[in-house]
Amino acid sequence: MTETTLDPNRVVASFDSASVLHAATVAALEQRAFPNLGSSTIKGVGVRAAGQLPWPILRQIYTRIGGAEDINPDDLGRVNLAAVAARFADAYPHRQYPAVFIGASNGALTHLAAALQVPWLPQTVLIPVHRLGDPQRPDQALDFGRRVAPGLLTANPDVGLHQMHDSAQDELMTSRMTYFRTKWLDLPEAYAHFLGTYLAPGAPVFLVNDQSRWPVVRLGERHVFQSGGRGGLTPEQYLALPHTPQADDDAPEAEWERLRIRSLNYAKPIFGGWLA
Repeated sequence: MTETTLDPNRVVASFDSASVLHAATVAALEQRAFPNLGSSTIKGVGVRAAGQLPWPILRQIYTRIGGAEDINPDDLGRVNLAAVAARFADAYPHRQYPAVFIGASNGALTHLAAALQVPWLPQTVLIPVHRLGDPQRPDQALDFGRRVAPGLLTANPDVGLHQMHDSAQDELMTSRMTYFRTKWLDLPEAYAHFLGTYLAPGAPVFLVNDQSRWPVVRLGERHVFQSGGRGGLTPEQYLALPHTPQADDDAPEAEWERLRIRSLNYAKPIFGGWLA
C-alpha cells in the first residue's frame, strides 16, 4: 500500500452484511461471545434506547449515523481492496483448519462455520460512497456511479462493481450515499496466502453460491447498476417505478451471490469437496 491508500478499516461499511457475518465467524473461532453484532455495549444500549424515540427523530438519527460512514467519491482511487482482503484473512486465529468456505454471505453458513470451527472468507463487500440525492431517482444515482466508478475500478483491476440503489428498503441511506458492492473476480493474494499457510493438507475449499440473479444496467465490463434488492419488492416491481433505468442484462445479485472466481491458485492442492 502507498501512503495515500485509505485505511482498510474505514473503506467497508460497518453495517455491511459480509463484514458482520465475518466478524461473527471470527468470534466463534476465538470462542468468544458476539453481542450487539460486534458493537460495544454502550452502542448496544444506545440503539435499544433510540428505538423508543418517535419515528421522525429516529429517522434523522439513523440517517446521520449511517451517512457518517461514507467515503468521498474523490477518494475512490485510494481504495485498496487487497488490503481489505488481508484484514479479513488476518482476523482469524493462526492455526490449521480442516476446511474453509469462500464466497457468498449467508447467515446459516455462519452457524455452520462456527459449529465446524472453520473460517469463511467473503467475496462481496459494501463501500458506502457519499452522495446527497433523491432516493426515488435511481437514474441520477446511475449517472453518479458512471462518473465516479472508474477511479475505484482502475485502482482495483481484480474486482467487479455492482452498484445497488434500493429506493424501498434503503430509502434513508440512499439519500446520503450510494452503495458500491464490490466482488473479487480473482482469489485475493491474502486469501491465497491464508489457504496455503493455514489450510490442513488435503482439506477442502467450499465455494458458496446462492445463485441469485437480478436485472441490471451494464455500464462497463466490470460495472453494473442494480435497482432494488432481495427482501423487498420483486425485480419487476422495482423496474416499474418512475425514473428507474431499464435493465439490459442480468447479473449475480449485488449483495448475496458470489461471482465465479476466475482463478483459484495457491500453494497446496485441493483434494476435498466443492460446493459450486
